[in-house]
Amino acid sequence: MPPKEKTRSSNVTKYPQHLDFLPEMVKLLKVPAGWEVSVAASGLGRPRMLYAGPNGELYITRRDAGDVLMLKDNDGDTRFEELKTVLYDFKSVHGITMKDGYMYLCNNKELRRYPLNPDGTLGEMELLINDLPNAGQHPNRTIEFGPDGMLYISVANLHSRIPVIKWPV
Repeated sequence: MPPKEKTRSSNVTKYPQHLDFLPEMVKLLKVPAGWEVSVAASGLGRPRMLYAGPNGELYITRRDAGDVLMLKDNDGDTRFEELKTVLYDFKSVHGITMKDGYMYLCNNKELRRYPLNPDGTLGEMELLINDLPNAGQHPNRTIEFGPDGMLYISVANLHSRIPVIKWPV
C-alpha cells in the first residue's frame, strides 16, 4: 500500500573520477620508513594489470585501448626508457600471466596464449577459450597459474563471490 503522505527519496551515487598523473602526486603517497617511491614510467594512458617478464620487461594490459605494452629499463636506473606495443587488437584485454615461454591473456569472453619471442614481443595467437561465462556486473578476468600447474580464471558475479574456472594448460 502506498503511504498516505507524499514521500520523497533521492539517490546519490558518487563514482571515482579518473585523474591524469601529475608528478606532485608521488609526494602524496605514504610508505613505510626506508621505502622510497619514484616514477618508473608515465603517459601510459589507463593501465589495468602489470606483469613482470622473464628478462626484466614490464607488461601492461590496457582494457580501454585493447592493447598490451612492453616496457624495458635498458640502463638499470629503475626508469623504463623503451615502450613497445606488443599486442594491439584484443578488445577489453585485462588478465595476464606467463608460463613456459607463453603469455596468457584474457578478456571477458576469451583466453588466448602467445609464444614469447626472445626480444619480448609476442608470436602468433592461439585461441584457447572463446566462450567464458557471463560475469554479470564484474566482467574483468584475472588469471594465474596455481602450484598444481592449472590456470585459474576469476569469473566474478553479482553477489561479489569470485568463482574460479580451473583449466589445464
